[in-house]
Amino acid sequence: MPLPTVMYYFGAVHLTLDFLRARGYQAPFRISSTPKGYVMPTALYVLIEDIVAVDGAGGQKYRRALRDRYLASPYFRQMLFEMNCFWGGGSIIWATITTILIFTTPRDVAYTLGWSLPFVWAGLWTIITIPWVQTDLRREKAAWAMGNVQGEPFTDDITAPTPITRFISVSGRLQSMIPFHKPGTRHVDLEGGGGGGGGGNGGSEDTVPPTADAANSGVLAPDQEVKPEE
Repeated sequence: MPLPTVMYYFGAVHLTLDFLRARGYQAPFRISSTPKGYVMPTALYVLIEDIVAVDGAGGQKYRRALRDRYLASPYFRQMLFEMNCFWGGGSIIWATITTILIFTTPRDVAYTLGWSLPFVWAGLWTIITIPWVQTDLRREKAAWAMGNVQGEPFTDDITAPTPITRFISVSGRLQSMIPFHKPGTRHVDLEGGGGGGGGGNGGSEDTVPPTADAANSGVLAPDQEVKPEE
């Protein structure tokens, strides 16, 4: 059970942090480079930051670059949130399946499964993650080039209007089955050119270049440095 236990811990911590972030909680203490009292980034952001900056010797230069990218791009923030749910939720589900097999099979078989299945999970999730991330990054790059990146000034609110991605396309269909929605939220369809609640104008008023004034457009260009809200 050593590896399934680690998977339970990994999934629980990452999903709990994102749940608290979605509920509007601020960092109760310093989390990596995020000071106490600031809006928490998604849990996967912290993991990436520490691994690359410390183990990969990226240092403060990488931390600043990653922070600027996270603040400027709603696409990037949404992608990290999706990956956090995918890996955190997947680890708990796979650990549960592994635990059931361990306690329902002979000892020798259970030992083999307990030490091998977590690596199978990691391999499968990696194979899925690579093309998923590459697709989202290409879509983000194309959106910046067309000036179609939409987003709020940095709040890290996962319920705020966000650009459509493959994951949001699926979640949007599921949300359409719910007879209510949170007031003040809407989803902008970059591919179809329309926005929820955009009337008959095709959502053109929502399209602004990435270099526009963030205070007026709600869009942050990649080269802008923005301090997180306190």
